[in-house]
Amino acid sequence: MKKFLSITCILIILLCHSCNSFGQDQPLAQIPFALNDDGHIIISLKINNHTVSNFVLDTGASVTVIDKTIVNELSLPLQDIAAKITGTSGVNDDVKKTQKQQVALSDVVVLNDIEMYVSDLSHLGNIKGLIGFDLFKEFVSETNFDTKTISFYKPKGKPDTKGYKSISFNESFCTPEIKLSVTLSDNTSLSGKVFFDTGDMSTPFTFSSPFVKKHKLQSKFDTLVTTESRGINSKSSNKVGAASSINIKGFELSEMPVTLSNSTQGMLSIEPYMGNLGLEYISKFNFILDYNKKKIFLKPNATYHDVFNFPIGGVRLEKKGKEIFIRSVAKPSAAYDKGIRAGQQLISIDGVAGESLTYYKDILKKENKEVTLIIKLEDGTLKTIVVLLSKLI
Repeated sequence: MKKFLSITCILIILLCHSCNSFGQDQPLAQIPFALNDDGHIIISLKINNHTVSNFVLDTGASVTVIDKTIVNELSLPLQDIAAKITGTSGVNDDVKKTQKQQVALSDVVVLNDIEMYVSDLSHLGNIKGLIGFDLFKEFVSETNFDTKTISFYKPKGKPDTKGYKSISFNESFCTPEIKLSVTLSDNTSLSGKVFFDTGDMSTPFTFSSPFVKKHKLQSKFDTLVTTESRGINSKSSNKVGAASSINIKGFELSEMPVTLSNSTQGMLSIEPYMGNLGLEYISKFNFILDYNKKKIFLKPNATYHDVFNFPIGGVRLEKKGKEIFIRSVAKPSAAYDKGIRAGQQLISIDGVAGESLTYYKDILKKENKEVTLIIKLEDGTLKTIVVLLSKLI
């Protein structure tokens, strides 16, 4: 009898282990990702078995977008009818679409019959495309910023949610919509519906333009600076100020920059929505996205208590080919007052030339550091400019 019970227990244990190992709780695949110089989540994928790098994983991408150079390289056939892309702050009414193609992130994470919207993404650096809703609606996904990996499960898969807190979401414009509250520095508390948008790199949070106007938000900040943000098909100048905190179902993080949008097109111009929760905030959590259950699961990761990046000095850089240029300059700032402008080429900082974009960006984040920049002006002459990198808001 004892022998029979022992065998039965062993069989039960093995059966349970088998279910955990081979059932839906096991990921179909796990793929690596990287964060590029702008902070985007970058993956590689295959289009019709051809590897394409530098795709952005974007929960706010309602359609899959591909750069026109890749379309030409792969000779992807196009449809005759033009389509429309609605982005965060812009709309493009005349976009070509590819015919249906196969897109694969692994041997088992495969999307068939995907139409891709063709756009010129050269203004976004090396980015070759964006993928979001087309992928996330088909698989449960777990994005882990500690390990820089994304695990994919079956549509009704059940990843381990121990240590996570669940948040219900609605699907709006093929993007998760959640609720949160923002507290401003004057203790004003604001709540509303926001988009959960890993493709938004502007600031941790962006208020929509109707919300800004309705609540007269510009009057509620002691200091505001004007900065530039870019989307797939738009460029905009917006005000940025400092907020005290953002609370999402008990998760509260403090002291961060927020953007006040003035968009007249795109998702940030739509009346019912408070704004966009961007990747700088989202990346402080590992998260599970489950469209089947309409749930997002959040768990603080190793960066949860790290401070947010505030505008320091006001100079933003970008790489074009092998050269580095000034992408934008915040106003007001000492850099702007001394003549630094978008489009000028950066030759060196503190006598160091020929370094990487990341190297120079890291230098320009050092608060209270005095730096010497050599800039090539539009007429080709070189100008030396000394700037104290101070916090702007």
